[in-house]
Amino acid sequence: MEGNAALYVDGFNFYYGVTNHYRPLRAKWGYSLSGLCWCNFRALIERNFKGVDLRFVKYFTAPVTERVALGEMPGEQDRYALWRAALATVPGLHVVEGRYQPRGEEAPTPGAPAPAREEKQTDVQIAIEMLLDAANPALELDTLFLLTSDQDLWPAVWACALRLERPLRVVVLLPPQGRKPDAERQLQECSARLKERGRAGEAVFRHSRAEVCVFELHEGWLANALLSYEPASGVTCPPYWRLPGPFLDRYCKPAFRPDGAGLK
Repeated sequence: MEGNAALYVDGFNFYYGVTNHYRPLRAKWGYSLSGLCWCNFRALIERNFKGVDLRFVKYFTAPVTERVALGEMPGEQDRYALWRAALATVPGLHVVEGRYQPRGEEAPTPGAPAPAREEKQTDVQIAIEMLLDAANPALELDTLFLLTSDQDLWPAVWACALRLERPLRVVVLLPPQGRKPDAERQLQECSARLKERGRAGEAVFRHSRAEVCVFELHEGWLANALLSYEPASGVTCPPYWRLPGPFLDRYCKPAFRPDGAGLK
């Protein structure tokens, strides 16, 4: 795979895809793999898709403010601030923020449990940014990488692949909880609906063939694309996100170990 590329990351979809997928394995393995969230998204692409020139990464999230912080998750705002600082160490990464909206009436009084919350605007902003970038000839993009399992974004995938002046390759990267067969089926169903519109006389497709592919992210890919644990990176990884040595021994190439042990 060659050419210019961009990566679009659905931040909370990735985070919960990792943590929810590996949580049941904690009792079996004796440690948590939530630390796979400590991801260098640039390295994730460059180390697994050789020949790609990754121009930029856009990371979509919603700020955890006092108004929407969950009462049952002490320190959530501090962890979010730390993660934002870690993201700032990734070259060419830009954060695009949506917002959280508490479910229910008013925000709680200080010290009271927060209501459940709902992330707003993220999927819409991802779709808009993908389409604007794909249609921008100055960027000269050949491939769009989309890290999400949110099927609401599949129409945007087909729009970028088939409905613009120049067809683009779109690579969907599923977080660990996502299932490739489900995503491929959903993408085909979305494509079929677009074809039905075309048969009804609507000008839907500019191109007859699309290059859309799906990959499942797994431990090997994620373990070899972690941000450094060392303070030299500008941000020190907290203990709860550090993966144990035996796991790193098994999955990491020496040059890519986040603890630097492979270079000593």
